[in-house]
Amino acid sequence: MNSRALSFQTRKAMQVHLGEQAGTELAELVNHLIVRIDELERSKVNVTRVVPEPEEPCIYNINSFRRAA
Repeated sequence: MNSRALSFQTRKAMQVHLGEQAGTELAELVNHLIVRIDELERSKVNVTRVVPEPEEPCIYNINSFRRAA
């Protein structure tokens, strides 16, 4: 396991204070979340913007684009 995994003392404390079944269930959930976060961090990609975002939204009147008849 990695350094972010729950220690034995932490798991035991949760079992004592929450009950054995609830403490075990919560510890398993936390460990699952830790593994999932590690997977997401490993697969993370940087996104380079091709077009810069506008500072202000552009709002146009649709009638300004219509040709005069």
